[in-house]
Amino acid sequence: MSYYGQQPPVGVPPQQAWLPSAAAASWTPASESERGRPTDSTRRQVKLLAFYARERERELELD
Repeated sequence: MSYYGQQPPVGVPPQQAWLPSAAAASWTPASESERGRPTDSTRRQVKLLAFYARERERELELD
């Protein structure tokens, strides 16, 4: 949103200028997850989901 020539509404911070040089200076290579390789936390989540799925199946078998 642009507030050219007027004050932004209360609580809205003023827009910051985007500096390409600053963005380039703060660039870092993609993490493992962005490259498509599972990280340790992803593996843990998958194991937990599989565990809960097996537990749920057991509960349904008992019913």
